[in-house]
Amino acid sequence: VFWTVDLPITFITAYIDIAGRIERSPTKIAKQYLKTWFSLDLIVLVVDWVQGAMFRTARMGKVLKSLRLVKQVRFFRIARMRADALPHLQPLLKSFPYAM
Repeated sequence: VFWTVDLPITFITAYIDIAGRIERSPTKIAKQYLKTWFSLDLIVLVVDWVQGAMFRTARMGKVLKSLRLVKQVRFFRIARMRADALPHLQPLLKSFPYAM
């Protein structure tokens, strides 16, 4: 269910552009998402739905285990997003009086 909700929400989630500004334009956000992570997210979503269908029919086995590996690719996306955003967030964090 998480990935099913995550995909449409990502279409309206702001991102940091090349110049370091936050992009909030829905059209630009959608175009950026379609160019970057949409394909992978769609694959993860399909795998999630297939897993759910297989689980419901009690056909867990080697196929289900291999589909889980595809789902783990999503975590690489999260790690990369964190690495990409960190340089932009550090100056902001330093401006807080109690920042470490």
